Amino acid sequence: MNAIEIVFSIYSMIAIALALAIFKKINADNKRIAKRMLKGVKQLERVEHGKWIKTSKNLSACSSCGNCILSEYTEDYFFCPNCGADMR
Repeated sequence: MNAIEIVFSIYSMIAIALALAIFKKINADNKRIAKRMLKGVKQLERVEHGKWIKTSKNLSACSSCGNCILSEYTEDYFFCPNCGADMR
C-alpha cells in the first residue's frame, strides 16, 4: 500500500464515521418528531360523544354540557356549538 492508498483509506473511514454520526443524529431527531406527532394524534382521538335530548317542545339540550338549541336545528348540528361533542 502506498501513501495515497493509506490516506484514501483513512479518509474513507472518517467519511463513514461521519455519515454514521449524522445518521444517528437524524434518527434521534426523527424519533423525537414522531413522539410529538403521536402525542398530537392521541389528543385528536379524544372525542366527546353526545346526543340531543328534547327538553321541551322547541328546545333540545346537549347530553354532554346541557347547552340548548332550537329543536328544529338538531339535524343540522353534527357537533354541539358549545362543547364540541360529536352528535353523530
